[in-house]
Amino acid sequence: MLVAGIIVTIVAVLMMIFPEIFILLKNPKISRTSLKSKKVKNAFRILSALYVVIGIILIVTALV
Repeated sequence: MLVAGIIVTIVAVLMMIFPEIFILLKNPKISRTSLKSKKVKNAFRILSALYVVIGIILIVTALV
């Protein structure tokens, strides 16, 4: 569980830093205008923050 938590946290942090790459991986048919939209990027960053929290919970659970 520790390794899974570390991997989830690392990927989630990368999702927050580079949202365009991961948005295209999630939905390749998304238009370029919505890809450049601030709302889409912010929504994806919020989702990434949720994944960071889940990863930290996995790490803490594995250490306890």
